[in-house]
Amino acid sequence: MKSADNFNSSVDPIIAHFEAEGNQFTGTIPSRFGTLPSLKSLDLHKNKLDSEIPKNICDGLNRSLKKLDLSSNMNLKGKIPDEIGKCTDLGECILPTSSSITSFLPSCPNPPISSYFNIYVVRF
Repeated sequence: MKSADNFNSSVDPIIAHFEAEGNQFTGTIPSRFGTLPSLKSLDLHKNKLDSEIPKNICDGLNRSLKKLDLSSNMNLKGKIPDEIGKCTDLGECILPTSSSITSFLPSCPNPPISSYFNIYVVRF
């Protein structure tokens, strides 16, 4: 198994699109992704991540995220953070639901600026 914990030191801060689908990564979703000011797309679906979704995923510098796909990570836990609502450019958000992650969707205080907005909650 490959550990997602190694992302913390190896992710370039100017990366715009990070796609690591189907790589069997285990461990936590690094909070480092929430500090990347140029990140537009984060696709970590079809892995074996087993943490909570980081609260800083759309906090501070990283509010320009347009796509977030965490589907098919059966072991994610906790609640979907309200901070996802701070991503004003988020147009597509694909989140897993399982017995260990709550499926309530966060409130979005500001409607997305993008011309479309889709939230998919994938049930297993």
